[in-house]
Amino acid sequence: MNIIKIKEEEDYATVVKAAGKMLSERITYPWQEDLSLRTKWSYSEKTSKELLMKELCFMINEEQIELLEPVMEEEPNCKILFGQGNLETLSLILRFKLTDMKVTGMLRSYSSSKPCKSFPYELILKDVEFEITAGLIIQRDSFCIENYLNDYVNFNIVLFYKSKDESKDIFPLDKIHNSALRKSIEKYIVEKFTKDIIIAVGDKVTEDCIDTSVSGLLDNECKYRNQLRLHKKKITVAFQKLATELVTLINNNLKNKHLSEIKLPNISGKLIEKDNGRGSFTADDGLLKSLSSLQQMGDIIVLQDDEDIVLLVFLYFSVLDISYKHLSIMKKDSEQVRFFEAPENSNSSYMKIKIHKTDNEKINLSLLDYKVEDLGYIEINWDESENDLFKKSVEPELAMWLNYTLEYTVTLLIEEKIKSSIIEVLTDAKLKPFLLYSKDTADDYDSDPLEDECEKFEEGINTNDDAGSGHNA
Repeated sequence: MNIIKIKEEEDYATVVKAAGKMLSERITYPWQEDLSLRTKWSYSEKTSKELLMKELCFMINEEQIELLEPVMEEEPNCKILFGQGNLETLSLILRFKLTDMKVTGMLRSYSSSKPCKSFPYELILKDVEFEITAGLIIQRDSFCIENYLNDYVNFNIVLFYKSKDESKDIFPLDKIHNSALRKSIEKYIVEKFTKDIIIAVGDKVTEDCIDTSVSGLLDNECKYRNQLRLHKKKITVAFQKLATELVTLINNNLKNKHLSEIKLPNISGKLIEKDNGRGSFTADDGLLKSLSSLQQMGDIIVLQDDEDIVLLVFLYFSVLDISYKHLSIMKKDSEQVRFFEAPENSNSSYMKIKIHKTDNEKINLSLLDYKVEDLGYIEINWDESENDLFKKSVEPELAMWLNYTLEYTVTLLIEEKIKSSIIEVLTDAKLKPFLLYSKDTADDYDSDPLEDECEKFEEGINTNDDAGSGHNA
């Protein structure tokens, strides 16, 4: 589309195209060999390579599975498979692969009909590949990343433990006969155990971008850098208007059709206390409110797909009320019934919209994806004082199962409702003119705060050239 196209007759068009390739090479060069990411994790000892991971749980049919005390035996290395920079859209796409990872710990399984059993387990994460899509903004003479999207493109996992007599290996995931369900549980496990690793990779990419001189990539031409900054503003103004209108229409659609609430599924399970005491819990009459509180978070990302545009809009719910009217905890001969309300948590999601221009008068908008990336983590902490055993064993286990339900089940319910609303909104006639009649905004920015800095930069180059000429003489 003309809005993002840098015209070929412009002097810096060729330079900008080459600079996009140079940027991706600048980022990918240090990753040609496996890069160690020994940051941001908790180690079992200062000298140890073992990484302490967060415990997780999931369901296989009616069986509750808990992966407790997980330790990754050695931090993975990371190498890059692919890099592509596009400075017309100011975007960067990078694909990475992690070395194989081994996690060990205790697996605990139980159900209403089966007693609790515990076994040492091994979890092998293999062929984990993920892609980071980042939007670039220019601050002074650096590229900065405000938002990026991570997508797992490949992974394989093997989870097993020994039978009681250690005569054979048991593979619990083989009990799942529905291939789609198995894949979703596997992805859930991979995401939970590699979340901090992805953050570390994203931080490294961000640091490399900040360390890259924009004008340095553009033949040391500050004027090209300033033209590119204005081009970025032009793109942002044009597509931001569309993003703002989309979010407003989605919220209105959810409100007007009374779709901003979700009835939460009931939760039930066993609780195993550290003194081998057994209890159970049930949570019912749950409600999630305020889906119509979507807000945009940070900058948009604009991508080019042949002649079409892909728009990534990052979102969050400004208010997300999660509550269960009845949360019952049964321990031995006693029962406690509470009202449970989740505290405010950070959350994040995104929508991916495809924009296709059919002719000079019309565009087609279609939804490529909407995903909830994070609902935050709910800590269980009663206002009333409880005995130490309850706080040390019941609270964290209850939190683990409540969070599993929210992350694995409620997330899908939210995505289904928001997707339905977006698809309906995209047919709204109000959205048709936004891209077709976006004006060139470059004239709105008639001054550049970097102008003086450019003059000093160029003076420095000239001074160095003069000094170099005198030395050679």
